[in-house]
Amino acid sequence: MKKFVFLFSMLFVASFAIAQNTGTVSQTGDENTGVIDQTGDLNEATITTTGNLNKNDVQKWRNWPSGLSGYMLAKGITQNGEGNTGSILQNRHRSDAGMAQIGDGNTAEITQNDPTNHSWGAENHAFVDQVGNLNSSIQNQQGRANSSYFRQIGNSNVAESQQFDLYTSYTISEQIGNENKSYQFQEFGNWEGRNYATIFQDGDENDASQSQHGKSNSSDVTQSGSKNIASIEERGDGNTANVYQSGTSNKVFGGNDWLEYANGQLIEHVPEDKGIYQDGNDNTANISQTATLLVYGHQAAIRQLGDGNNADITQTGPGFNAAYARQDGDLNEGTFTQDGKFNRAHLYQAGNSNEAIFAQSGEGTGETPNEAEIFQSGDLNIGSITQTGLNNFGSISSIGNGHYGSITQTGGMNQALITQN
Repeated sequence: MKKFVFLFSMLFVASFAIAQNTGTVSQTGDENTGVIDQTGDLNEATITTTGNLNKNDVQKWRNWPSGLSGYMLAKGITQNGEGNTGSILQNRHRSDAGMAQIGDGNTAEITQNDPTNHSWGAENHAFVDQVGNLNSSIQNQQGRANSSYFRQIGNSNVAESQQFDLYTSYTISEQIGNENKSYQFQEFGNWEGRNYATIFQDGDENDASQSQHGKSNSSDVTQSGSKNIASIEERGDGNTANVYQSGTSNKVFGGNDWLEYANGQLIEHVPEDKGIYQDGNDNTANISQTATLLVYGHQAAIRQLGDGNNADITQTGPGFNAAYARQDGDLNEGTFTQDGKFNRAHLYQAGNSNEAIFAQSGEGTGETPNEAEIFQSGDLNIGSITQTGLNNFGSISSIGNGHYGSITQTGGMNQALITQN
């Protein structure tokens, strides 16, 4: 039986008061290792381990989304500053964890538990580096062989990861700046396919969330700038979702209105709370937003129900472009390209193997936008709308199978409507 406990604390005595750090290690089981290293005032650290082969004295090498690489500062609990709080709770089998807090008022919490209690359970890995002030992180792993890595450089950043997978899921969150928020949730992954979720935030007040329910799902969010929002939910197996945001106030988020049609007529708006929502297998959603305005960016959302659907949205220009895609069925394709400002596009496809293409280039105003919508119900329908200029309106409605519709508008104040039954 091996048990190692290392506590390093500094006491500083002033004329009238004593400022001290607090470190507590509690171990039950075999070959546990706990390390606490604190420098500064009023830091608190707790390590509690129950089970076998838990350890907190290792360092990890990471390649970060920013392109930086190297060993993490985290090793056991390392705190340098004032008023930092760190806790590690490990229950059962071969977990390892570490945190480093350099600055003041940071908090970090790591919980690792293998509820299956298999003796062959592989290691969970949870590590966090926090450099700055008032950063907070939570990493909760309920399973085995899950990995979670956080890096926070700045002030008042918040990161949380919740993993409930039986086997081999992976989250990484890198935040550089101030007041960024990231949230990652994973469940149902197993040895047949691990889930991947990555968030990279470089700037201030960005917000990103990822939720994966199934196996072999992949999600990547990159936010460069300020006040960008991205929300992704994947249900099923083999889904892929990617979001890239550059600039200010780009949104891949809910609150958007989804078009509902009956017999080619708009009947209601249905709100959806996720920017990308996929329920099925092998769906792919990609959104890229680059805005140059300092106040308002672009908006986009994708909802796909079924298997093998693909939606791509690319938005460039000053801002104020909006694109929404909903696809119900299998093997549908939707492609949006918007350049300029005040271009709006809506897609709703219900059926299989339908294809829709939007290309909008113009710089209108709130009163003179380009607007395009495609509704296709059935199989093997193709719709295409191209708009250049401002204040154009184009609509394609196809019900049945094998229809083809195309609209091209150049200039301003053009209107076109295609209806096919």
